[in-house]
Amino acid sequence: MDSTGPTLLSIEASYTSTPEGEALLAEISRPRCARGQEMLLDLVSGHAAEPIESILDIGCGRGRWSVALAQRFTARVLAVDLTQERVGATAQAVREAGLEGRVAVCRGSIHHLPMATASVDLVWCRDMLNHVSPLEPAIRECARVLRPGGAVMVFQTFAGDLLEPLEAARLYSALVIDPDNMSVEHAESAFESAGLVIARKDVIRSEWREHEIEAGETDQILRDLLTVARLEREREELVDRYGAALYEHLRAGSIWRPYQMLGKLLPVAYLLVAPATDP
Repeated sequence: MDSTGPTLLSIEASYTSTPEGEALLAEISRPRCARGQEMLLDLVSGHAAEPIESILDIGCGRGRWSVALAQRFTARVLAVDLTQERVGATAQAVREAGLEGRVAVCRGSIHHLPMATASVDLVWCRDMLNHVSPLEPAIRECARVLRPGGAVMVFQTFAGDLLEPLEAARLYSALVIDPDNMSVEHAESAFESAGLVIARKDVIRSEWREHEIEAGETDQILRDLLTVARLEREREELVDRYGAALYEHLRAGSIWRPYQMLGKLLPVAYLLVAPATDP
């Protein structure tokens, strides 16, 4: 075999520095001043047509955003979650923030919201619609409780172009995700069917993760990577001790942020508005 052939030349070229390569690396290394998660509050503030006095936080988790919403808009908030453990965690966060008078917490489902029709200025759906099935009636229920001119803030992570089918199947199964809800087209069709108009669509991609790194907040990303690495290296032993279901759940949760950074998952924020009624 001729050692001076194209293969050797290609290898040599790939390891030879060029001015163009150095310029590309310098450009990519420049800080971007990426936005963090608080941009979701700014998204609402910048597009709200009326003062926001009543907010429904669906899938409130541990209460971080219920508290932030009450503080940012000095509004009344009803925080709703499907699981009792998260309801208790949110109630604790509300007590610690001294907001018991303005934030109420209850257990409930997005398919049957405990609110009167046309009674809410803002519906907040952050990082929870992936689990909702069927999606379309759930979005219609959000639209039902909105006052005319009210808004729905949706943050959702979709499947990116680089997510391979086997990766997707493993991820969705472990995190109890409806595969249909990982499609941008499926979600936007549900918004339209509910009579909601997309006022703003912000494709976030890896920006939040970049913001964390630029701000020196690398602990979570490094913990995620370390967890995935150890899970992969010690897979057989850990599955034997803890079971495949728990193993896959931990792995999926830990790989979520790295997948966002790699373009396999696509975070997107929407501000949806309910058409105002004619005067």
